[in-house]
Amino acid sequence: AATMRLVEDGKIGLDDPVRRFLPNAPQSWAPITVRQLLNHTSGLPATPNGEFRTDYTDDELLGIIYKQDLNFPAGLRWRFSYTDYIVLGFILKKVTGEPYTGLLAKRLFAPLGMRTARPIDELAIVPNRAAGYEWREGRLRNAEWVSPTANSTADGTLYLSALDYAAWAAALSSHAALKRASWAAIAQPARLLSGRTYPYGFGWFLGRG
Repeated sequence: AATMRLVEDGKIGLDDPVRRFLPNAPQSWAPITVRQLLNHTSGLPATPNGEFRTDYTDDELLGIIYKQDLNFPAGLRWRFSYTDYIVLGFILKKVTGEPYTGLLAKRLFAPLGMRTARPIDELAIVPNRAAGYEWREGRLRNAEWVSPTANSTADGTLYLSALDYAAWAAALSSHAALKRASWAAIAQPARLLSGRTYPYGFGWFLGRG
């Protein structure tokens, strides 16, 4: 949705090559487009090879991703990839000059009344915050610490309350925040090089209830 706001502004084109915004990306990325990042047909690896406990600069994390092999040529097939959205976040930052969470706050959270939605900040005092946990060795344990970098990339890294989710659901049902053409683009299935489609739009699996 944040990307589509910039598409509406004319700052990003869905079929723009990723290397337009990230010129230091390897030549193998030349066919990859913004659209393919959004619908997971880029061929980028599922996750970066970096360490979750290391605090990287943007250029350091991008450098790690650049060195990884593609899983397949862009558009050949569909495969979910956190890296797609991490890279997309760097593109949004290049275009706007601010982290993607800043773009979300101004262009989506505030207009839609998502009053407590915010980026993750482990040091902040957040009333009623639910802690993350995981099942280990037959019992629940607190989730392991990860670096601020790992908690700031555009593959998630947000705090949202039940009321924030309700506001977002209301926006989806009423097609608020974006133009009708943008919502239509989000709901288009991914088109592969073969001409076939895959039932996944921009961040959503497509189906009928």
